Amino acid sequence: MDIQYGGESGFNQAIDLTKNSLGNLKFVHEQNVIASLFEEINKDGHYALGVEDTLYALTSGLLDTLLIWNNLSIIRWELEKINEPNLMKVIYLEEGKTLEEEEENQDWAIRSNMPLLDWILEHYGEFGANLELISDQTHVGAQFVKGFGGIGGLMRYQTELPSTAPEILEESEDSEFEYTW
Repeated sequence: MDIQYGGESGFNQAIDLTKNSLGNLKFVHEQNVIASLFEEINKDGHYALGVEDTLYALTSGLLDTLLIWNNLSIIRWELEKINEPNLMKVIYLEEGKTLEEEEENQDWAIRSNMPLLDWILEHYGEFGANLELISDQTHVGAQFVKGFGGIGGLMRYQTELPSTAPEILEESEDSEFEYTW
């Protein structure tokens, strides 16, 4: 195989040129999956990016394919309200961040915590999604990790996600308008 470049660029060119011969090789498969996500992004299609939107889509049964970096370093915390044990919330923090750094969590007790990747590996099937573990060893994998945080997905159909929900103009009791999310 003749390639025009050396190093990583040459390696990626060789992968592109041998796709038909290599068939189901992990790098080729990874590039195809991420390329599908990038196509949906380009046409403003059915996709979710980032922790909040992707996990909302996953737990709502909206995701067809979940893409997640195999070294994702986010911790999933389940919290319960101290005075109301039936009130629960889930937050996601970068590994190394503590709940004490987040002031809004001072009235909450920790119920459990675990790496988000482990939680997803245990539960993704419950929501009907396919899982694709992505490495950062290819140029598109590294772009997915650096550009989109290493988590995203292809949705079954287009719908509003928490980050794209439009502002709703509501009338309050004192007849002033206020924006709510």
